[in-house]
Amino acid sequence: MAPDVVRRLNEAFNKVMALPDVRAKLVGGGLDPVGGTPEAFGSFIRSEITKWTKIARDVGARAE
Repeated sequence: MAPDVVRRLNEAFNKVMALPDVRAKLVGGGLDPVGGTPEAFGSFIRSEITKWTKIARDVGARAE
C-alpha cells in the first residue's frame, strides 16, 4: 500500500480511537483500544507471529 494512503488511514483511525464514545463502547466490550503508528503496529504483528509460532511448535499444532 502506498505510504501516503497508510498515513491517511492511520491518522483517521487514531482520530476515531480517541473519540470518547468509541472508546467507551470498545472498553465496554472488553477491548483495550489503542492507536499508534504503522511502524508500531508492524512491530507488534511481527512479535505476535514469533510468539505464536513458537507456541504452536512447542505444542505440536499443525494446520489441517
